[in-house]
Amino acid sequence: MRLTFCGVALLLCVLASCGSSNKCAGKVCKNGLTCQLSTGECVQPSGRAGGSGTAGGTGTAGGSGTGTAGGTGTAGGTGTAGGTGTAGGTGTAGGTGTAGGSGTAGGSGTAGGATAGGSAGGTAGGAAGGTAMVDGGVPFAAGDTCSSPSVLQVGVLYRSSIVGLTNNDQYGDYLACEGQGNTFTAPDGVFQVAVPAGQVLTATVTPLPDLNGLNWDPVVNLIASPAANCGTLQSDGGTNGLQCLSGSDTGSGTAEVVAAGNYSAGTANLFIVVDGFAGTSGAFTVGTSLGLIPPADSCANAIAVPVLDGGLFDAGTTLGYTNDVSTASPGCGSHRHNGADKVFSVSLPAGKTLTATVTPEAGFDPALYLVAGPTCPSAVTTCLAASDTGGTGATDTVTYTNAGSSTQPVFIVVDRYTAPGGGWFTLKVAVR
Repeated sequence: MRLTFCGVALLLCVLASCGSSNKCAGKVCKNGLTCQLSTGECVQPSGRAGGSGTAGGTGTAGGSGTGTAGGTGTAGGTGTAGGTGTAGGTGTAGGTGTAGGSGTAGGSGTAGGATAGGSAGGTAGGAAGGTAMVDGGVPFAAGDTCSSPSVLQVGVLYRSSIVGLTNNDQYGDYLACEGQGNTFTAPDGVFQVAVPAGQVLTATVTPLPDLNGLNWDPVVNLIASPAANCGTLQSDGGTNGLQCLSGSDTGSGTAEVVAAGNYSAGTANLFIVVDGFAGTSGAFTVGTSLGLIPPADSCANAIAVPVLDGGLFDAGTTLGYTNDVSTASPGCGSHRHNGADKVFSVSLPAGKTLTATVTPEAGFDPALYLVAGPTCPSAVTTCLAASDTGGTGATDTVTYTNAGSSTQPVFIVVDRYTAPGGGWFTLKVAVR
């Protein structure tokens, strides 16, 4: 009778899992959860918890789960954005692709979880979009040559760098190009922008300091397609066939601004070539804008001057204008001129003498020169007359006599020796 009682008791104990640590007997968990033996609760499988492996905060799973090994904890958000919660964070801490932080802040071991889970998510979701949050501009790699440029959208600010690129273009100070012959060792990057007919493109390149606060000196040139206009690098260090529309090299740590108009009937592709002065290189932002071509911006839309006898013809400015006519020295005076210019035209009768005088405002140093019509190239190597001797705020005067037997078209160009910049002036024209 005693043996029978003990056997029944033992059978009941087994059925009730008496003394066992398995509290999951007979329990079924849904949605991929598993039963925890010690507590009997349904939880995430150990492979997903803590942000390790695939689901631990990588670009795919973004850090779901609550484990110890990293991840984004309770708030570990979506895979695409790299985390939207407290640990993975939007904005500075982790961010979406657009606004997210850098790799360190957006999911490294510290902010986004352990190395196995958070770091991968931080890099994919943070670095690509986070630079915009930190430095301004959409991260964008520069093209290495004019044959393989990176295409920019007008009105978008980009952040890029020429570090690690090759040295494909070498510029000197000739006509509209800038470089002073000191771009021979620096890498260069190329961007392309589509400019509609009748529009002026303005591009601004602003250098960014490195982590030690040191800045660098970019050189920027604007070139019209095709890629052949970017020239061919020669063994002696020069570049043949280079045709710049505008160039700028103002100094270390300062923004460089270039601009040119599209006078054709269709869309034109322009190259923005970013180089470095004296071997320097670094990061920068590049932004572009479009505007209508103003009157008298080039020989193509020059303002016609009536035959006057010394009267005041124009009180105008070169501010807001672009460099459409560039000259070489000594064919057009003692300086090359690649600043913003304004162009006028005169029909000069045979045997008559044209005298033009420009008087600038204080602080503006204009150049004045005459070019033979009926058209004038963007790169002028020979002028009918030129003057750039007056200095800042001083008057410049040019004179030319038509010794031919027929009326001669002549362009009067108010320019500046370098870009950017400009100013207000008055122009007097006399034909006698």
